Amino acid sequence: MLAYDSAPAVVLDNGTGCLKVGFAGEARPLHTLNSCVGQVRERQNQGMLLYGDDVLLSSNYFCLRPSASASSAPSPLFSDVEMLRDLWEVLFSHKRYMNLSAAQIAEKGVIVTEPFLAPPGVRHALSEVLFEDFQFKQVLFVPAQQAVPFAFLSGPIEEEEDGGENFLCRDTGDSPDAPLGVRTSQKPGRQPLAPDVVRWYRGPRLETERAERGSRGFEGHSGLEEKRESEGQGQVGSQTNGRRPIVGEVQRDAGRKPASGGPRRRKSDFRDEASMRLGVKSASLLSSSSSLSGASFSDFSSSPENSVFKGKLCGLVVDVGFSGSMVVPYMDLQPVERAALRTSVGGNLLTTVLKNLCGFRSLNLERNELLVQRMKETSCFVSRHFDAQLERARREATVAGGGAPCLERSHLFKEVVLPEYGPGASNAAILSFFKAPLSENETQVETSDSVSSVSAQGASPGGGSSKEERTVRLCTERISVPEVLFHPPDVGSSECGIVELIQRSISLLPRELQPFACSEILLVGGSSQFPGLRQRLWQELRAVLPEHWDVNIYTEAEPQFSVWRGASCSYADRALFDLNAVTREQFSEAGTPLCRSNGKHTGRGALDGGLY
Repeated sequence: MLAYDSAPAVVLDNGTGCLKVGFAGEARPLHTLNSCVGQVRERQNQGMLLYGDDVLLSSNYFCLRPSASASSAPSPLFSDVEMLRDLWEVLFSHKRYMNLSAAQIAEKGVIVTEPFLAPPGVRHALSEVLFEDFQFKQVLFVPAQQAVPFAFLSGPIEEEEDGGENFLCRDTGDSPDAPLGVRTSQKPGRQPLAPDVVRWYRGPRLETERAERGSRGFEGHSGLEEKRESEGQGQVGSQTNGRRPIVGEVQRDAGRKPASGGPRRRKSDFRDEASMRLGVKSASLLSSSSSLSGASFSDFSSSPENSVFKGKLCGLVVDVGFSGSMVVPYMDLQPVERAALRTSVGGNLLTTVLKNLCGFRSLNLERNELLVQRMKETSCFVSRHFDAQLERARREATVAGGGAPCLERSHLFKEVVLPEYGPGASNAAILSFFKAPLSENETQVETSDSVSSVSAQGASPGGGSSKEERTVRLCTERISVPEVLFHPPDVGSSECGIVELIQRSISLLPRELQPFACSEILLVGGSSQFPGLRQRLWQELRAVLPEHWDVNIYTEAEPQFSVWRGASCSYADRALFDLNAVTREQFSEAGTPLCRSNGKHTGRGALDGGLY
């Protein structure tokens, strides 16, 4: 870990479901805190507020969140700044977390993430708290979705072995002979910000592409994925420049069929189309990127940038978070504002659905929201064939029960033993239930042709009460709850699902840019951790997008930290942070004008009439 004195700033990711904090330049946050304040319901302690682990140790509380008012669901904006301030104080000053003194805070800067296109009023209120209450020396606001690509741009790429059309390989960065499914240790000298990235792509790599690719990294702002046209081959492989070696599964798109009955059309068949020309390098692309944001982007087809744009650094950030999901396209690390869309379908809605389903079985978990959230995280997964899985579960339950339903014989059945609360309960056992790694809990992983159960012994909460009384039996809820991400009308919501949201966002882009947006989909957010979500999303997008477009989905081993890691990576250099941050003195002099940001730029340009 970087020493406190050498760290340029504290990085604070203001997630609506969880706050993450650490130092700039680190690979992952040091501490996390549920953005939930528990108000005790017991008569003897009524009105008492609980924070952090104390909320987990209570079984009867109102879950209050700074992002939700009394009459609305959580939103990406913080409506209760005072409650957020109390959470920050616990995170910065409590001995369980950062444990920073007032003097240490006063000499340090802070990088704060915010939702893309957040209104200036919210930013101004948070700035007042950070400068006046905590006395931070410098403050820099970073749009969360705009920081995500930097999490994937942490170093040069290394060679990967080619395979056949159905080749499945795992790149470890070490020996090419490493066995499939085994991650080997990292090479010496690697940057600490190297994330584990999973990529799905199509097409073999060419020797000419390898020779041309080079090893330009983050500092050179090389392309996240630079595609090159092959004159002698019929296919073009997806390349990834300017980030760490890929660690994870790489699967060829072998099952894709052409839309018509004719032969498959390859990318080389479109080399005469302006929208498919690839690989042209331009020194003016970076300097012209600022003009490609906002309303001016509508004239992209006739603009001079069209002659130099060839898919560099173009992609789509899909952030599936707690309060909702947001899709933000970007070109050359600059977000395309007119195509940024959001839906309220996220982790909070899924938790509410599971809580209501448990209520139908006379299990009242209304006043223990974090317990339901943990059940959702450890038990639910995304099915690639939802209707078929439901039919199979019904058939198995009916046959096993001799005509009457017998859920215990279904392949989806799982028992969740809840922790014991009350006098004599073990606090360590309760916390282990909430904090055990997800990989250590029983998980159903769906394969292409069947469903296999991968079991491991999860946390076993202790206590003296009957285990039967603390057991929740789940079956079809395990796949029905995450299915809401794709079909919100199933639970009466008028919002669109994430697939439709991505479609709409791509349709708002210029025609020339659309094929490249879906070739770089960065899937992040805490609610993107469901097993099978990436595969299902790829399957759904592949079915609705043109056949000759590549669909590549990238994710990290810890997607809930991608926003934090991107902010940490992009401002790890102290000089760069000092150049863009606003000091306490500048805020005292300028005040409100410093908060006129549209998410394009943050820094001292606001002092000269620019955007903060």
